[in-house]
Amino acid sequence: MNGRLGVCSWSLQPASPADLARKVSKVGVQWVQLALDPISHGDWDEEETVGDLKEAGIGIVSGMIGFPGEDYSTLETIRQTGGVRPDADWEMNLKRVRTNAALAEQQR
Repeated sequence: MNGRLGVCSWSLQPASPADLARKVSKVGVQWVQLALDPISHGDWDEEETVGDLKEAGIGIVSGMIGFPGEDYSTLETIRQTGGVRPDADWEMNLKRVRTNAALAEQQR
């Protein structure tokens, strides 16, 4: 497998950091784009997550943030709901970005 390929962690629907490491290994790639929300929301422990991935030989290539109400079912719904775009959710989304950016900075 190409050493430059990775997988988005959310697409594997992991139940825990250890489950994520197992699933990424099963896919056969060495890199993950890590969904930061489980950590920033307190569902997963940051050190455990990073440790489980590192122990499995998996590197974190980038992080990603999800936003409430996002709908990626069509190009039009992406345009309307994707990312920080909706004005009605701006303050909440900005807070999420800042929280997750601080978390990502710790992993540099």
